[in-house]
Amino acid sequence: MEFGEQLKKTRTLLGLTQKEMAAGIVTGSFYSRVEHGQHDMNVDDLLQILNVHQVSLYDFFEGFTTIKSTHQKIQEQLILAFSERNIDLIRKLEKSTNDYKLKLEAQLMTAILQDTIEGVPKKLKHEIKKNILMINSWNEKSLWELTIAIPIFQPSELKLLTGPIFEKYDQFDLRDGRLLSALANFELTYLIHLVNEGEQEDSLKLMQKISDLPEGSEIFFQKLLAKWYWAKFKNDTETISMINNLLSECDYDRYVKGLHLCEWAIN
Repeated sequence: MEFGEQLKKTRTLLGLTQKEMAAGIVTGSFYSRVEHGQHDMNVDDLLQILNVHQVSLYDFFEGFTTIKSTHQKIQEQLILAFSERNIDLIRKLEKSTNDYKLKLEAQLMTAILQDTIEGVPKKLKHEIKKNILMINSWNEKSLWELTIAIPIFQPSELKLLTGPIFEKYDQFDLRDGRLLSALANFELTYLIHLVNEGEQEDSLKLMQKISDLPEGSEIFFQKLLAKWYWAKFKNDTETISMINNLLSECDYDRYVKGLHLCEWAIN
């Protein structure tokens, strides 16, 4: 299903005319051309239109069923690139797709890895928060969505959101490699967030949780980075140097460059 077709389907389900759907955000004629595939709509205009009609951004993109295989392939590549902190690949994948949702996910991933989350539009942050709050079960998909969204939440909000995850920790089937990867990346991203917020006690608890995850190639780097933070806390310069050298020798210099200096850990 093309983007314009999904807009038309959504509008039809809402029982609106093209002018009503456009809601004054874009002209009726421009909107008509978008529905007919003659023009693209920018992200901000789409968000405003969906918000006016109380349509979830994620629900909207769920309608693209006929391109699911392509969507999943690129999304899996994005997840792998995010896991490996590979910003260049994320940008390449963002340029390679016309899928709005994937572009947004790629932009968020890049913002997280570059610490530029403040540059993400407020409307997009609001939409993401709204969708995260609607999640009623934690699985591979929802864990990834929360992982990408972590930097836009306040520490107190994150404690409320993550509480149920850790309360039901034993219910996760960690034999599932994809779920294990999603959980490890969530924990590492949350750990970095806690470190940056100076939450020493919670950071140490999360380092231990990552360390206790089962061994597996899917989460080797996540466990290694958690070990780096633990070494930083203990001022273990030998281990820090060893991990930095290992990452560099394996052509993962971006990991070394991306490591945050948690100065609170050595005071």
